Amino acid sequence: MTLLEEIKDVESWEQGVALYNKYGKKSGLKLRFARHRSPALEKKLVYELNKLVQRERRKISINPAPQNDPPQKKSGGISSGSGSISWVYTKPTNRILLYREQTHLHQNLESMPDDKARKKAAFRILEIETEIRLIEDGIAPKRKDPIAEIPSDKGLMMKMLNNNRAYISKNKNKEKYMDKVAFRTVQNIEIEKRLK
Repeated sequence: MTLLEEIKDVESWEQGVALYNKYGKKSGLKLRFARHRSPALEKKLVYELNKLVQRERRKISINPAPQNDPPQKKSGGISSGSGSISWVYTKPTNRILLYREQTHLHQNLESMPDDKARKKAAFRILEIETEIRLIEDGIAPKRKDPIAEIPSDKGLMMKMLNNNRAYISKNKNKEKYMDKVAFRTVQNIEIEKRLK
């Protein structure tokens, strides 16, 4: 049996710990789970099992089986004394990526070199907050028009083209920046048309 098949049957703390002992890699956590049980450790166990499930699903999506594709979402539970803790696997959404960016900016706000950088980060934090609210309300945030930001001067267009190329080559494989990479790619296509 695979992890995805076994996780469906997890209903108690002991079963969850046994499953983590079988598939988990962190020996320190295995010891902590074996020694005692607490609400914080229950949450940690659920979190670690979720990570294992995500890793297993990524393996399957990279090397899909011809007929035995697992369902996209599965839920189960680990019983605790006061009720049950349930887990659900979800792919990171734009909202999660925005939360990560916002948290990163908050953490680095104090260590930024000057007031200008701090001000820029503070405004970005506020923009992210607005975008998150719009996503939660079911309204997609308005996207900037990449073509509208292209300058009319040829020298400035060349500068923007080169800056965009550098940005794209640096961040093309980073999931966090995919929207910005696509935005700058559209700009470059238009700039190249205008420069011909």
